[in-house]
Amino acid sequence: MIHPFAFKKSLTLCLSTLAALCLLLALTKNSVAASPPGDIVGKVTVGYQGWFWATGDGTPWTEATKKFFHFNPEPGIEADTKYRTVEMWPDMREYTTSFPTSLAPYGNGQPATMFSSYSDQTVQTHFRWMKENGINTAALQRFGGEVCDYPVVKATRDAISVKVMNAAQAQGRKFYIMYDCSGWQNFQQKIKTDWTDTIVGALHLTSSPAYAKQNGKPVVCIWGLGYAGAPTTGPGNPELSLDVVNWFKANGCYVIGGFPGQWRSGTGDSRPDFKSVYSAVDMIAPWGVGGIPNYDWTKADLVLANEWGKDYQPMAYPGTSFFWGNRSGKNLFPRNHGDFMWGYFKNYRQLGIQTCYIAMFDEIDEGTAIFKVAEDASMQPTNQWFLPLDADGVHCSSDFYLRLTNDGGRMIRGELPFSEQHPTLHVPSASGPIINGTYEIQPVSSPAKRLDIEAAADADGAKVQLWSTNGGPNQAMNIVPLGGDNYEITPLCAPTRRIQVGPQGIDIRQSAPGPSQRWKIEHLGEGIYELSPLSSPTMRLAADKASDAPSANIQLALSNGGEQQKWRIIPTIVPDAIYQLEPQCAPGKRLTLAQQETANGTAACISTADDTPTQNWKITASGANYYELSPVNTAQRLDVMAQQNADGTKVNSWEITNSPAQKWRLLDIGGGLYELEPQCAPGKRLDVVGGATANGTAVEIWQVKATPQQRWKLIAHQIAK
Repeated sequence: MIHPFAFKKSLTLCLSTLAALCLLLALTKNSVAASPPGDIVGKVTVGYQGWFWATGDGTPWTEATKKFFHFNPEPGIEADTKYRTVEMWPDMREYTTSFPTSLAPYGNGQPATMFSSYSDQTVQTHFRWMKENGINTAALQRFGGEVCDYPVVKATRDAISVKVMNAAQAQGRKFYIMYDCSGWQNFQQKIKTDWTDTIVGALHLTSSPAYAKQNGKPVVCIWGLGYAGAPTTGPGNPELSLDVVNWFKANGCYVIGGFPGQWRSGTGDSRPDFKSVYSAVDMIAPWGVGGIPNYDWTKADLVLANEWGKDYQPMAYPGTSFFWGNRSGKNLFPRNHGDFMWGYFKNYRQLGIQTCYIAMFDEIDEGTAIFKVAEDASMQPTNQWFLPLDADGVHCSSDFYLRLTNDGGRMIRGELPFSEQHPTLHVPSASGPIINGTYEIQPVSSPAKRLDIEAAADADGAKVQLWSTNGGPNQAMNIVPLGGDNYEITPLCAPTRRIQVGPQGIDIRQSAPGPSQRWKIEHLGEGIYELSPLSSPTMRLAADKASDAPSANIQLALSNGGEQQKWRIIPTIVPDAIYQLEPQCAPGKRLTLAQQETANGTAACISTADDTPTQNWKITASGANYYELSPVNTAQRLDVMAQQNADGTKVNSWEITNSPAQKWRLLDIGGGLYELEPQCAPGKRLDVVGGATANGTAVEIWQVKATPQQRWKLIAHQIAK
């Protein structure tokens, strides 16, 4: 579902912490929902299509037609405007049932396969992801014209509805039916018959303990009422639409109205004569794909919904692309690695709104999916365009938007403090034993903060505190394993000092062997750690209670398993620091220049670590998430020969040109490892030839393939002077 209406530009709020808190309290008071919390009010709901069907999956549709549904397994060309397929490719790693396609293999060489929404394992997997990421409810889409006019489609959708019910029950989630009435002719009696005979009767969906209820009533959403251009024999007719709404209410349902974005004014995408319908539903849910976050617009919606005594469910979406659908621009509304979607959550928190609808969970054919999709070119077919998550310049794990949705839901409910920038890690934090590297230490209770050295001081006694994340050396910590679970923690801003427990509390002191400067870092599972000093093994490093203030204290407290004592450890890169680069395929080797030469055209290669100048690289930010790398003994840059983009192009050193051949994205792929992508060759990676380990092995660029020869550990040495 998409419409042309675009929201106004988002209002930027620049308020002091106190003023923001006062505003938040005031707005929260004014935005109390008409209904108490239930399966919808106070919850995050996702739209669920369930409409990807594959030849051989056994659906009535594919058995009758021998065709895929909402997906094209054959390659196509952009010039063929009749060719249709999905915008994004799913991450297929967790599907045990998949179906072959005729598309080219992924960039990593694996065959291109597709899931089917008809598979029980698919639906169970999707609802497990919802459970793991704080999504309470799924709105199962039911397209009126299809289920009434095409028997094999209806039979398939009916079967999937039961699978959704079973998955919701198994995973402890809720679901409800969301009728898409757009284009539905003569829908007044058809929708009533489908609800009575199929949803309630034949399928018994509303009898399930997993069927969503609000105010004790089964929930139904009627989407598409009141749109300009909607058929006047259907959802474009106010009398017929009002009759449908009132019929569902009379039959004991809690009715959500899926309305145009301009429902309030009755202009633009909305018909002018639908106020009686808009004011009759229990919850108002305006549609907004194709718009942008807008604080003033949402506030005005909320005010009117409150005046009418209605619940209000605004929506959020991650971005959209509809190129293969109608040849509109590729990456039409960029996701900007989570920044776009976070704009909605910020507005809702500031307005006190705790209810939200996410468009959509699985809609890869309009590029709005938040479920697991391809991270980069290594995870999608290579013979035509698809939109990967790294398209906007930052590598994101395939589950990033699920985790962002979880954090957004927690923030609007007040479980996390307000954050201007999203706190969600683009790649999950370290998990398991910590390897020698540079990290930020994030409190689980305040994910927008980091362990911080006050004023970036390089002095004995400098205070260790929490502070809003800033990406500086005062928040970057070298964590060095000492054996077992024991570590030293060195701030990058004070490289000769260690974090320690002393008489004045937790501060930094000159390095001195002893238990006060040794920490046990214990992995509790799922990337969560506890930190305890060896000098006080029953105590834990603990954060003050979460707040919206930029700073907070830390302390030692007796172990209690609470959230304040849990931490994430996040690999990080500090601009203008000195690093060595170790290829995963060749531990103990470093990226260097042949014969330690620095002349133009000197080949880049690997050799045994010996701390020579050409193994120490200054990493300098050059804008737009790109970096330049230069050995400390020369002003030259790591350079792709002649700005070529072909596989096998050699990498060397060259004097500064400020060209795309000298700018690199450092893509955090998890586990303390990075891939390096040159700006002149998107989709390529810095690659050790053949994955060899011998001294002098050259490096080149090659199509991303997610192998150890393209992955590098960055080992921080010092702050560049």
